[in-house]
Amino acid sequence: MPYLAKGIAQASELVQKFNQLAHVVIPGVVKWRYTFENDWSGDPAIFFWVIVTDEASAPRNLRQVKAAFISTALADDLLEQARHLVKREPKRPNQASLRRAVSTAYYALFHLLVSSAILQWKSVHQRAQMARGFDHGTMKDASKKTVNRQFDPGDAAIAGQLKAVAQAFIDLQQNRHAADYSYLKKWSRTEAQSHVDTAAAAFGSWKLSSMRSLQRTT
Repeated sequence: MPYLAKGIAQASELVQKFNQLAHVVIPGVVKWRYTFENDWSGDPAIFFWVIVTDEASAPRNLRQVKAAFISTALADDLLEQARHLVKREPKRPNQASLRRAVSTAYYALFHLLVSSAILQWKSVHQRAQMARGFDHGTMKDASKKTVNRQFDPGDAAIAGQLKAVAQAFIDLQQNRHAADYSYLKKWSRTEAQSHVDTAAAAFGSWKLSSMRSLQRTT
């Protein structure tokens, strides 16, 4: 059990979240750990130690690895929330829970892609404003182009992963609209679970494509 610095709010919840993330595959990251301590000024702080691969440690790759590490948090929280919602009522699932599970699964993937994009932007102070500029419709159109794009045969492995992510984004967005706005549709747990699984698979494809892209730059 790590030392919990005095003043860290809801430290037990942070420990739970970090432990959940410990099992997530992050491109370029071999192992990471954290401690709750006080910083040089005596204020409570969280310190991270991250071990990366040789490829990831190259100066030209470190920013990409940092982006992947940071962007994991919110997106994985949303995916975990979707998983929780779809199983919230064990016997008779509430329609509200199933609808929110489908919607949250879409937003998990949405935030994974947006975070990965904005963290490549060098001007840190502009990232929050940049994030607000991502349009759902534009991202869907870009996903359709990716699905239909003819990639170079040498990029077949990465292309397959990107196409899988793009198709998942299209499908999840469509079902998110149904979950949020179609009052006539009745959702089953099996159907809602399938969309959560689609998001989870897209997470894996995105991180795998990121790892392969990283390896090709070395």
